[in-house]
Amino acid sequence: MPEAYEPTHFWKLALSVHVTMYKMLPRSLMLLPLSAAAALIDHYVPHGPHEGSWQLGSTFVLPLTTLVGLLTAFRLNDALNKWMRAARAISNITLECQFVITRLCAYIKPERPEVQESVIACRRMLILALVLVHKHVMGDDDLEQELQCGLIGKQEAEELSRTSMVSCAAGKSGCFPPRNRPAYAFFKMQQLTTRLARANLLAPAPYHLAIDGAIGRMATQFQECVLLGTTQMPLPYAQVSRFVCLVFLASLPFAIVRSVKWLTIPLCLVANLIYFTIEYTSSQMENPFGDDAHDIDVAKVL
Repeated sequence: MPEAYEPTHFWKLALSVHVTMYKMLPRSLMLLPLSAAAALIDHYVPHGPHEGSWQLGSTFVLPLTTLVGLLTAFRLNDALNKWMRAARAISNITLECQFVITRLCAYIKPERPEVQESVIACRRMLILALVLVHKHVMGDDDLEQELQCGLIGKQEAEELSRTSMVSCAAGKSGCFPPRNRPAYAFFKMQQLTTRLARANLLAPAPYHLAIDGAIGRMATQFQECVLLGTTQMPLPYAQVSRFVCLVFLASLPFAIVRSVKWLTIPLCLVANLIYFTIEYTSSQMENPFGDDAHDIDVAKVL
């Protein structure tokens, strides 16, 4: 189980050397020369009748402050929502798999000898479906380990690897079927349960329909994982949000230097550090599947 973030560990968590904020320190230092320049100009340039010219920065940065706050909040909230949706979809696949297993054990009729073979085949396909879901979200196409342990046969491996090129009227071509490996296991599972139902080896409807519905929901949740793993933030939105934030961070030292003097440098460093940390954290959560420390541990959940 992951370690809970206890309220008593507030300072330990906030100042931990493993937290992302410390990784963003070099990036935050890149904007520090602007703060130093603003402090030097304020210190060495005499203040004369044109003192109001320094207020231009303050007037300019006030609307940017609200805009940057809204953009940052929306970005972080959307990224967290995407991460939570991905975690929920992986968890739902596991729950539906448990539902299918328990219902098969409860509804199947063990009068005939072929029932045992069908149950083993159903269990193998369920395990194969979870393995293929994990391999898909992690970008792994190798099936050699599954062949060696007997989870799939050579014919099934060929079917999973077989693709054909298709073309359309627009002149585009691609491999068909795309992303079909987990769907292949779901289809085989539905074939097995339908065969058991037609042979009267499963309890009558609506019991076997519940199993079929659970397999369909597993396929739906997998498509949700595919959508979340392949959908990125629109480029114009990412460009606008980052450009506005950079303009704000660049103008901030000239807006506050008349009030805080040399404290402009550490204050702007903290502001840079906070923004770049939020940006990095949001980017990590927008890609919930992978090998990073903040990604969902799909292998452990499945």
